[in-house]
Amino acid sequence: MLCVTRGKARVSLSSSAAKSAEEIRAELLRGADALAGRVQRLARLRGAAWWAFCVVAALLALVAVDVLLRREEMGLRLLSLAVWVGAIVWATWRFLQPVWKLSPTPLQLARWIERSRPDLGDRLSTAVQLAEANSNDERFGSLAFREAVLRRWQAESHKPDWASYLDGTQAMRIFALLAALLLGGFAVAMLWLAESRFALQRFFVPLSAPAWPRRDQLEFVN
Repeated sequence: MLCVTRGKARVSLSSSAAKSAEEIRAELLRGADALAGRVQRLARLRGAAWWAFCVVAALLALVAVDVLLRREEMGLRLLSLAVWVGAIVWATWRFLQPVWKLSPTPLQLARWIERSRPDLGDRLSTAVQLAEANSNDERFGSLAFREAVLRRWQAESHKPDWASYLDGTQAMRIFALLAALLLGGFAVAMLWLAESRFALQRFFVPLSAPAWPRRDQLEFVN
């Protein structure tokens, strides 16, 4: 029987533990690193989807305004294009820039998980801190004490199911919204194909855009 005491903390373990502290440490950090990679990829996909949604929505709204109002002032067309470029810049700053910098550490992940899983208490973050600590780092107690705590954590908590901690619900929602927006825009464009092409031409080439045909314009056919 192994008994390690530090202050008021007392950890008793059987010497026949299934795994060594080094194996527990490696397994814990390997799972956390794998989850960090998945979180980073999902965050980037979600950010890209939000970026695309904002850019496409702004484009459709501005083109729809031109189709409905049919104003011929060049300044309005230039303003519409500037607003769209501004929307692209804003969406890039708001949704892409943060996630491309995102690189969560195992300890950050553990604390995020504990906030959404109160039943875990602080056991997961404590175990990750001890697993990351250098063997010469005495801030968390002696090496023997830390190894004993890791073995106890393994015995009480078992192997954490890292995959279950990743919730992709919010990402799936924005993917669904983006798909609905694209399908809706495509359907409208197919219903009014000529008007859509004409409006897009006016939007992207504002300086030499052709004028909208007048609603009361007469056309004589021989």
